[in-house]
Amino acid sequence: MKNVLRFWLGKGVDGFRVDAVSNLFEDQQLRDEPPSGESLDDPLRPQYLNHIYTQDQPETVNMVYQWREVMDAYQKQHGGETRVLMTEAWSALSVVKTYFHDSDGRLGSQMPFNFQFILHLNQNSNAADFKTVIESWLDTVPVGHAPNWVLGNHDVRRIASRMGGEHMADIMEMVELSMPGVSITYQGEELGMTDTDISWADTKDPSACQTNQNVYQQYTRDPARTPFQWDATANAGFTTASKPWLPVNSNYATINVDSEQKADKSHLKVFEELVKLRDDDDFHSSQFGTAVLGQSTFAIIRIANGRTYFTLVNLANAQDTVNVAELFTRFNTTKSFDTAIVRVASVSSKRTAKESVTLSSIQLDPYEGLLVQSGANHCSSVFVLVILALAVIYGWQ
Repeated sequence: MKNVLRFWLGKGVDGFRVDAVSNLFEDQQLRDEPPSGESLDDPLRPQYLNHIYTQDQPETVNMVYQWREVMDAYQKQHGGETRVLMTEAWSALSVVKTYFHDSDGRLGSQMPFNFQFILHLNQNSNAADFKTVIESWLDTVPVGHAPNWVLGNHDVRRIASRMGGEHMADIMEMVELSMPGVSITYQGEELGMTDTDISWADTKDPSACQTNQNVYQQYTRDPARTPFQWDATANAGFTTASKPWLPVNSNYATINVDSEQKADKSHLKVFEELVKLRDDDDFHSSQFGTAVLGQSTFAIIRIANGRTYFTLVNLANAQDTVNVAELFTRFNTTKSFDTAIVRVASVSSKRTAKESVTLSSIQLDPYEGLLVQSGANHCSSVFVLVILALAVIYGWQ
């Protein structure tokens, strides 16, 4: 494996995503694993057992440290951009933490994926849940390492489908892109793409195909893996083939890159504005905090260079009036302001950019998201939007 890393580094690869790394080693004694205790009829299903001997073995993280040593040695010899190691482990936070480094200072993965948004937030989550999930991860990340935030991937349902509606696409992106560290967005989430119903005949996911047509929908990951929606032409502009690997979502005529670029307001434009703002120096080095406001609003505060940014998302299907000005006192800021201007507003919002709001009383509509700025005038900066199968946007704290 080390030679594999060296081979691809020599080809100019700048990083590796190690899939399912927690399964790398198994118990050398090949001991039987105990039942999980879940009410499952099929002993062949992975959930039937508690995988204490086939996952998260101590040898696994040690091997990650060795891979990092290979990459750092290559970096030292050849220079250039930092080579990045990302690891995917759906493990307890106490285990994920060990992937950063050990007690002797050996370095591991720069980005042990943080799946807390996926694992612990859903359409019923409230502002307090958001705060708890975010702070639990920030408390886990060791000093000197950058946090990361994964909104979705090819193993789970899309944001709009699992979080309760298309309106949540903006809200989740606003939260993620207001966070310190690295944001990781699955392709299509920036458009508000939704899951596609896949028939048994069209199912391709092995996890579902090994079951039957009566239960396959409990296991399939295909609904979130459908073709990316570029435009309103055949197959959403994804392919000129007569039939793609998986069927295109029927909503591609309106939810696609071309349509959203031309629209006055769209999920894509919200995403672009968030990325543009995130590229500002204020978001690279700033005081950061979270709060619960009003009845249902989650708030993020970032303070730098005489400017204060508030991200406000109303997580309820009802209006919520919030006093944002109280956060100046709560976070002991050196300056406070009475008003702010809207920098980014969700598609569901009636507000527009540059509109002024009174911080002591902001009425948020159901599922409205706002990012507002108070203080010195904002300095514009060039922005980059990169859409990949996995879009990774850097914004180091």
